[in-house]
Amino acid sequence: MKQYVFLRLLLVVVGFFLVTFYEAFLQPESRESTTAYLFSILTAYGFVGIASLLTFEHWADSHEVCRVQVLVDFGLLALLVWSTGGVVSFFVPLLFVTFVSATALVSSRGALLLASVTTLFLVGNTFLYAAEFTPPWGGDTGELDSSTMAYLVMSVLALYGLSVLGSRYSSGLRVVEHLQLEVIENMAEGVLVTDRENRVKLANEGLRELLELSAPAESFRERNLAELIKASSALTRDAGAANRLVEAVLSESRIELGFTGVHANGKPRPIEATVSVIVGDDGAPRYRAVLFVDRTLQREVEEKERRIDKLEDLRELAMGLAHEIRNPLASIRGCVQELARLSQKGGAHARLSEIVQRESDRLDRIVENFQQFARSTPQSFDCVDFVEAVDRAVVLLENRSDLESRILSWERPSEDIPVMADAERLMQVLLNLGINAIQATDPTSGRIDFAVLLRPENTGTNEPRTVELLVSDNGNGIPDADQKDVFQPFVTTKKGGSGLGLSIVEKIVQEHGGQIEVGTSDLGGACFTVRLEVDEEVLEDEPEVEMAEIVGT
Repeated sequence: MKQYVFLRLLLVVVGFFLVTFYEAFLQPESRESTTAYLFSILTAYGFVGIASLLTFEHWADSHEVCRVQVLVDFGLLALLVWSTGGVVSFFVPLLFVTFVSATALVSSRGALLLASVTTLFLVGNTFLYAAEFTPPWGGDTGELDSSTMAYLVMSVLALYGLSVLGSRYSSGLRVVEHLQLEVIENMAEGVLVTDRENRVKLANEGLRELLELSAPAESFRERNLAELIKASSALTRDAGAANRLVEAVLSESRIELGFTGVHANGKPRPIEATVSVIVGDDGAPRYRAVLFVDRTLQREVEEKERRIDKLEDLRELAMGLAHEIRNPLASIRGCVQELARLSQKGGAHARLSEIVQRESDRLDRIVENFQQFARSTPQSFDCVDFVEAVDRAVVLLENRSDLESRILSWERPSEDIPVMADAERLMQVLLNLGINAIQATDPTSGRIDFAVLLRPENTGTNEPRTVELLVSDNGNGIPDADQKDVFQPFVTTKKGGSGLGLSIVEKIVQEHGGQIEVGTSDLGGACFTVRLEVDEEVLEDEPEVEMAEIVGT
């Protein structure tokens, strides 16, 4: 819009030159009064342009004022055109220049309306001159000749052509502007823009959430920054942050500052504000933009990274400690075995030696399981038939001596279900869950069910398909209060258990991008559910794709 104001002043200067040139064609007796009249119009036009330039900051964002100024410009130029010959006037080109500039300030409909009004004005001027209705100093009068009509037709065509092209250009600019406002309005970050007088020019809804404003952010536009700060609970709680924000805005320099807000759940919210300066065409600071960013997620990620670093150090320490424990433990077990062999005493002495050996073995298994849990084992993922893996695990469980009279139920699905998995680690999960179920049930009346389901059943949905394995038993189950801790290391409800088996199972499932849950089965005992994502590409290309061999031992 500021370019339009400068163009107006340029047109005034050009107008003075044209009047001087037009003066040579006037009759001597009317030359002085005519030029005085035309110079007075141009002087008024110039004063309007200078006043617009000096007050530009106050009306630059007002579309109504812009439209009024366009109408004033066309009125003054139309008066000049009528006063100096109508359609063949020296000032008609200035009318066209103003028209082209105005199409960027009005809508497409407004541009067509302006072209129509200008056309009516030029046609009316032409016929008025032909009817000898002219200013006292008027130009040539008489019948319409072909050159005048040709000039009129070309002018009308040019007006409508320019209105279409200009309106398309301005419409594109408005679409881009609207898109920018939509993007800013829907940003999660808070955006605040103020002018030189600290009036709020732009504020989005993200700002309302971060600063905890008592009213919609849009309601603070054209109001003083101090009013927005007073309405912000986050800034009124921290007077220092409010003062720093005002100082940063007034300093007209890029600066970062931080303060703490409050989430809807009452937790602290670290907020970072960055103040930047938007420079105008004259190189002077025109606006100050403040970007408010919620750093909660960043702080959480940084905290988790620190925890991961600490856990990694702890893992290295634990692996070293487990190694140091196993060495003397092996020596102790060997010595106890030798003492038991050499000892000639029986009874209590032999029983104590047996207890030491058994507990040494149990401690060795605990350390081995702990090492397996803490060790970062390289994964070898391949396409595995999940149904085949479960089938082989069931076969291995059926041939265990500790199964005794328990019933193991498994109805194999007819279709293959491919998953990307480490076959050996997947078998470890299946066997571990099966062995746990065996140990949790009665040897004579125990029942263990294996079931595999595809989710969702409807393949027409866009959701990724998953396979579910349900391992259910009729044992004593796991109390609801203990279910949330069952996958924690060293937590066990089984007599003599290490408390690491299910932790290892969960770790393997998570390494495969899956989930594992525990609940109560329909049989009355525990029910473990394992979910893995199905390899959709292989599922679509069956049966040509060969799947990896399942490790069965």
